[in-house]
Amino acid sequence: MPGANCVFSNCGTNRREKYDGVGIFRISQRKSPLYSAWREDVISIIKKYRMDDETFKRQIEACNISICERHYKQDDIEFTSKGRKALVVGALPTINLPARSHQAKLAPARRPLTIVNQNAQNTTARIVIRILRSYVKELRN
Repeated sequence: MPGANCVFSNCGTNRREKYDGVGIFRISQRKSPLYSAWREDVISIIKKYRMDDETFKRQIEACNISICERHYKQDDIEFTSKGRKALVVGALPTINLPARSHQAKLAPARRPLTIVNQNAQNTTARIVIRILRSYVKELRN
């Protein structure tokens, strides 16, 4: 896992010395139903905050998705017998989640629609036409 980066955009956590002490966890690739369901839940959360581009699809297929501990509650992290950090089975990233990288821009508000009384317009037009006809008659005489 050298060079593993946190999958969330704008997180920047990786395995360099600068982030020494910050755990980065790979998403489980075990085949049991429990782990498969857990994996799908984590991937669905990631998809809410990251575009589903080709790079991300390849990471999913290669089981190469890593998330740092900054996105998990303290209760979701435990220490193994060897003193390493590990995720509790079923833990989901819930904190420090980024803004959605593919947030849809809202369309500008539309002007309010008004109901037009077509009969009123026709009546007004008829009155104008009558007045014009009367002027034309006067001009002819």
